[in-house]
Amino acid sequence: MSSSSKIKLFLFIVIFAVLISSSVFAYNVWNSYPNNFAKNQYTLQSKEDTTLTSFADKLEKDGVISNKDIFLLKAKLQKTEPIQLGDYILTVPATSEDILKQIDLISQKKAEEVRRFGSQPKAIVTFKEGVTLDQMFDILEQKEIIKKSELVKFASDPLNASKFKFDFLPNKLNCNYGNLKNCAKYYFEGYLYPDTYTFFKNSKPEDIFLKLLENFNIKVWQKLKNKPDIDSFYKTLTLASVLEKESGRTKGVTDSNRSELQSERKNIAGALFNRTEQDIKWQSDVTATYGHGYDICQQTFKVKDCIFLDNPLALTKYNTYLVNGYPIGPISNPDFDNISAALSPAQNNYIYFVADVTGKVYFATDESGHSQNIEKVKQINRDLGL
Repeated sequence: MSSSSKIKLFLFIVIFAVLISSSVFAYNVWNSYPNNFAKNQYTLQSKEDTTLTSFADKLEKDGVISNKDIFLLKAKLQKTEPIQLGDYILTVPATSEDILKQIDLISQKKAEEVRRFGSQPKAIVTFKEGVTLDQMFDILEQKEIIKKSELVKFASDPLNASKFKFDFLPNKLNCNYGNLKNCAKYYFEGYLYPDTYTFFKNSKPEDIFLKLLENFNIKVWQKLKNKPDIDSFYKTLTLASVLEKESGRTKGVTDSNRSELQSERKNIAGALFNRTEQDIKWQSDVTATYGHGYDICQQTFKVKDCIFLDNPLALTKYNTYLVNGYPIGPISNPDFDNISAALSPAQNNYIYFVADVTGKVYFATDESGHSQNIEKVKQINRDLGL
């Protein structure tokens, strides 16, 4: 082989190696999760002059993506939808590929809304964690987005599930929805994710439910690596909805109490699991309150305008003083932290728990310990003037 041929071969090998290395580097950057970003939600705000390049700059600066140049190159090759006005709420951490898919999907939905609704008036609505469908419907009607009666009718009919293509929606119960003495109140309870939304006024029920279910898909279903079967997931959501009501802090969740609160949720889930295994009714007051709007009278502190457990309004399939094990369905729409706790309950020996008025929960393995906790909670509540 001549010297010139050897040089050409050498250069070819070097160039080929560089190309391979660059490709491997780009692939790794594109398909890896940034190490320094661990939040569950990230919001981008789009204005009149916002472009995908603007998004890429901020995403790289905030550590959501590793390399904006590779991100923009991939976007150019895929021919993504132009950026639309409004908030882009992303689920993170995620690969650059997934971030781009999320942005493009949101852009497509926003563009479709513009085509359908044009300049029709909009309203921003916030649903807090643990909100019930009835509470959601009241808010939507107050905001003049849609009449509550339309939403009640839609949510009560399981046949409306066929209008959506989501794998997580539950199987239909063999009873008449709305009759709480022998069935669940709503088919969709538990599956509409609590969050902040923008709705067009005079929307149709399908538009409302689609937006809420799409968000549930992003914020919950797609985050589950090992997806449970539909019936198991229904029980998980039911448990999570109870955890949402049984746990919390009256002064709000903060960084200082978040870890303690999540531990309490998992311990409550473990205690309820233990009661189910030992054929002991859950006896959860929050299940007895669902569907009628009245609180249950408490022995640890005074409750205004409360009802007792033998009140006809409390005689439902949700009331775990009456039914064994799980209530017939979710009693609220929980956030991901409660769903996560329901999926991974603590392995403990607790059977009993009671909370003081601040929300802090006290656990016991037997009736004696529970009685002591009740007296302790009474004293705490008295000291707080309640």
